[in-house]
Amino acid sequence: MGIINMRYPAILRSLSVICLLFWAASTQAQDHQTNFTFGKELFREGRYELAMQSFKKVMMPAPDNPYAPYAAFYNALSAYKLGQSENSRNLFLELTQRFPNWEKLDEAYYWVATGYFEQNQPAAALDYLKRVKSPSMSGEINLLKTKYISKIDSLNQLKALYEIYNRDTVVASWLARNIMSDPGNTLDQAMVREIVEKFDLPVESFGLVDLSKSVKKSEYHVAVMLPFMFSSLDESKANPRADFVTELYTGILLAAEKLNAENKKVIIHAYDTRRSGAVTTKLLQKAELQRMDLIIGPLYPEPSKLVSDFSFANKINMINPVSANPDVIAGNPFSFLLRPTYLTQSLKAAEYAIEKFQDNKNALVFYEYKPNDNRDSLAAVLYAQQLRDNEFNVLKVKPLRSNEAHYLIDTLSFKKEVEIKTQERLDTMLLHPEKYIVKSKQKTYGKDSLVYLHEVWGIKRDSIGHIMIASSNPLFATNTISAVEIRPDKIPVIGREDWLDIPQVNYDQVERINAVFISPVFVDKSRAAYQSFSGNYMRKYKTPPSVYASLGYEMMVVFGGLMHANGNYFQAGLPEGEIVEGVFTSGFEYGFHNDNQMVTFLKLENNQLVKEVK
Repeated sequence: MGIINMRYPAILRSLSVICLLFWAASTQAQDHQTNFTFGKELFREGRYELAMQSFKKVMMPAPDNPYAPYAAFYNALSAYKLGQSENSRNLFLELTQRFPNWEKLDEAYYWVATGYFEQNQPAAALDYLKRVKSPSMSGEINLLKTKYISKIDSLNQLKALYEIYNRDTVVASWLARNIMSDPGNTLDQAMVREIVEKFDLPVESFGLVDLSKSVKKSEYHVAVMLPFMFSSLDESKANPRADFVTELYTGILLAAEKLNAENKKVIIHAYDTRRSGAVTTKLLQKAELQRMDLIIGPLYPEPSKLVSDFSFANKINMINPVSANPDVIAGNPFSFLLRPTYLTQSLKAAEYAIEKFQDNKNALVFYEYKPNDNRDSLAAVLYAQQLRDNEFNVLKVKPLRSNEAHYLIDTLSFKKEVEIKTQERLDTMLLHPEKYIVKSKQKTYGKDSLVYLHEVWGIKRDSIGHIMIASSNPLFATNTISAVEIRPDKIPVIGREDWLDIPQVNYDQVERINAVFISPVFVDKSRAAYQSFSGNYMRKYKTPPSVYASLGYEMMVVFGGLMHANGNYFQAGLPEGEIVEGVFTSGFEYGFHNDNQMVTFLKLENNQLVKEVK
């Protein structure tokens, strides 16, 4: 009993401490609730600075404080309401780190993303939105993305985002809209079709052709709208010697005969645009033109623009058989080129060079500067950019006027003779004749003595992997070929097929330097199909077929056949990457593009043109 009495005061003191701690904890929990409730009231009243002061008293995590993450959330949201975008984002980030298991974490991620969007960091914003798991927030998230991504004007920035977030519908759709807002951007329009199909977006809202509406028929009507400049379009009066337009037309007519004989009926309707906008406008008023399935031509800018507008309004495919200008197909998904554009040719040439010249990635690019024509400059710059993107070292992208073409031979073939000063150096050079050209000559002083010299090239031997010339100018062609032939290392040259038609270009010389030529449409006259066509053409028109007659025939046979296979929208059966075999060309590849993606590379072997295999 005495022992119990002796411990009683100690027990009493312990109970007092426990009661005091319980009271303090209860009081503190009430304080958390009070401060949080008071902070929310201030927040609702828009008194955000005072609200933050109240929330900060509750934000420390503790076992008895369920209000801490909520207080941290409203504290960060108050900062946002005060216009402190960066501070708010950082506070939300801190919340996600301090309370990683909070049940409302998805809302914090949403606000972190908002902060990143407002700080012009869309990639970081999208990264945080990917962390949101709640399906109920998908609508809000899409609205947030749309609000900020729709403000991005930079095509390159949108492309970079799509490269990372290529499953994001909002990013993809705004990239497609950006591309379609620039009718001149024909290089990227294939990407729009790819995006629309991938995300099942409404086709026509992006200005594309609804290929599901392609109609198969027993016969197809083709309008040939060319500047014939005839008083009559009677086929019997067509003179294939007149000009390339007539040659093109006679090829089309012969192809129509072939198709009709194969029960692939096409009916040709000829219209003379006479290179005139006024004449073309009058022709387009004919009701029959609205029933056409395909329009071939026109060839000149003003009639071409008028017919393109008509084609777009009436949803009729049209094809230009001779142009390589992307402007012809800009803004009209129903407009096609038989040839690749000069930009596509440049891209394909870059692909060829990247594959062929891996052993030496140093390159020189020259192009012809023309004040009113930027086609060569665009082709050269695009080519160089593609090479640089693939870790090539483009040492020079040099513009030259026509009267500066001599720069090519002056630069590429420049050399000087340097005296070899030491016997040791001379001995080394003599041991390596494949690397050094050594000459000797009599000294101008001293009896019976020689001086030894070696050639030093302005552009060192074997230092350049290849040269690309973006010009069809004969002066550029002849100066380049002559300069490269002079050199001991024979730098590979990429030129244009047009060079081979220049009278001053010597085939033997071209073959010796192993030059390669970009050919937009190569007619292979060694094919049996060509021999058959040529014979038929000779019998009918009493003259050999020109290149234009051959292309007219090729175009009508191929596209007439495609319409019978796929309907009036022949492109409906041309998935990306599929090559349609040509009659006597390398073929056609369209996919999502409106210009032919098939580019052939030619070289001379035994004085004969052959296709270079990539």
